Amino acid sequence: MEATVVSNCGYCGRPLEGMSPRAKFCSATHRTSAYKLRKNGLVPLSSVPVFEGSTMVAAIRETIAALRAAGRLERVDSSRIQAALGLGEQVDLAPGNPQLWRECRMAVETLLNADVVAEGDFDKLLKQLTKNDSGAKVGDKPKP
Repeated sequence: MEATVVSNCGYCGRPLEGMSPRAKFCSATHRTSAYKLRKNGLVPLSSVPVFEGSTMVAAIRETIAALRAAGRLERVDSSRIQAALGLGEQVDLAPGNPQLWRECRMAVETLLNADVVAEGDFDKLLKQLTKNDSGAKVGDKPKP
């Protein structure tokens, strides 16, 4: 019984099990994507060394867990979390795309700064807005 040599997709690096021994990509989409990357002088994902757990999504999940443990994320932040995770997935799929990296970095920074407004700042601002010497309420014209 001969051992079958399984090659990997030239774009994503997944094993090409059950495919023709001549196959170089797991799908036509990945073949086209790899071509576009090479054409633009970029490197396909399969050429980038990957260490276990070193994906952008894994890093973002760790950040989210740490922020939740510190009480810095709440349910209201779920759209920010989903945006960061979605962009992280795209970065993992196309690490050679600098625009995706920028967008992902901005999404993570948004998560990190989700609680920038300190407790009491809103009350201070409200007092400043409602304070005036004429005794008029906010929005009313001052009395002559």
